[in-house]
Amino acid sequence: IDIEIYGGLSMQYLDEFKSYGQKIRNSIYASLIDGKKYEEIKNTFNNKIISLSNQIMNGTNSSFKQFAETLVRIAISHGVLLSNEQLGVLNDNNYKDIGAIIALALISKSPKENKADVDTTAKEEVSLIEKREDF
Repeated sequence: IDIEIYGGLSMQYLDEFKSYGQKIRNSIYASLIDGKKYEEIKNTFNNKIISLSNQIMNGTNSSFKQFAETLVRIAISHGVLLSNEQLGVLNDNNYKDIGAIIALALISKSPKENKADVDTTAKEEVSLIEKREDF
């Protein structure tokens, strides 16, 4: 991703959109795990992650408006909202790169994610999401 050519995004915003993808991932996990073990939900979880990542990438192959609509649907259905700063950065010149970052983050395990602590990580993330003032 060429940051200079595509809208001059700073590394801060790249990290924020990467974090956004991870928040969506954690939200999906938390919605599925309720009282179950990871092995019981693994296939459903992976299928949802792949499907959402594919929706985002398809949105980047469309117009900026369609990409924005895809993000709105995902944000509403998974309760993970973009900040006003993130929305202010999105534009017609960089939405494809931002979409790729979100999709890659969505399908990537975070460094702290393993079988032992993935449940705690997801629940902590959902707890933080629920405490947001703009939620």
